[in-house]
Amino acid sequence: MNTGIAYSEALIRNGLELQILCKVLEISPAAIVVTDPTGAIEYTDPAFERATGYTAAEAIGQNPRLLKSGSQGPEVYSKLWQTISSGGTWTGRMHNRRKDGSLYWESAVISPLYDDEGNILHYIAVKENVTLEVEAKNHVHKVVKASEVRFRSYFDLPLHGVCITSPEKGWIEVNDRLCAILGYAREELVLKTWAEMGYTTEEALKLNVADWDVQWEGAELIAKVRETIARSIAFETRHRRKDGTILDVEISGVCVELDGGKYLYASARDITLRKRADEALRRETSRRQALEQEVKNISESEQRRIGYDLHDGICQELSGIQYVTELIAQRLPDELPEKALLTKTVEDNRWK
Repeated sequence: MNTGIAYSEALIRNGLELQILCKVLEISPAAIVVTDPTGAIEYTDPAFERATGYTAAEAIGQNPRLLKSGSQGPEVYSKLWQTISSGGTWTGRMHNRRKDGSLYWESAVISPLYDDEGNILHYIAVKENVTLEVEAKNHVHKVVKASEVRFRSYFDLPLHGVCITSPEKGWIEVNDRLCAILGYAREELVLKTWAEMGYTTEEALKLNVADWDVQWEGAELIAKVRETIARSIAFETRHRRKDGTILDVEISGVCVELDGGKYLYASARDITLRKRADEALRRETSRRQALEQEVKNISESEQRRIGYDLHDGICQELSGIQYVTELIAQRLPDELPEKALLTKTVEDNRWK
């Protein structure tokens, strides 16, 4: 009697649990598909019909491949079947086609169900529609990609070399113009490190500025970079190209924040031709000033010589006049008053 009552209670309890399970399956947003070991569909829940447009009657007996959209390669399905048939659980995303031809994405978990002897009786798949999530991610990816394209176009547009770097975080980006200025390919630049400057970090800093800056030593160079990060400045320095030639550059730097870190956004302008022109102008100005000074010195010397010549000539003329006047005074009779006047004139103007 007690055994019969217990059995009846077990049946009632199992029936109730079955009803609960059926209700859960009815309202569950997840599509559930049960197949036999060959892959033929044996059961689908209401969510499957809502997701695919196929009723249970239409789906049962079919293979899940009726949902294939053709956008995923055969290797996806081969890997799936290999995993579950060997007793594993497959997890992934599938791009499927509904009955009406529209496409959708679903996230699926598929596992085998065994009997007491360890044989596979069924495969159970639990699927969730993730179309909105995938489309949102694709949209974000497109936006990010478009932003990257715009950034690259803006980054490579300047006529000056541009880089983003920091001593702590290493090399972030470099544009084609800077590669051209330094004579390196982009791949060669990003393989450089700052280690020779005595700065070691786990990030293996990406660009050894000391390889091509010839104005500052390592520690001083790092200090200059940090100073530029701390406050926007512009300065001139000298860089060494890959072929060993030296060029003059003007650096303008500003601090930018990326992912919470501070970086140096710097533009490098090749001013070698300008510096050469300035130096040529300086030499020409110096030469002209020296020439003008030489002309001035010659002019002053010539003026002095002419002055001396004029002075000597006038003195000779005056001496001649004085001599003639004195000779006339000597020959005049003493009683003439003119003789005394001439004699006095000669004495008054005689050279002392």
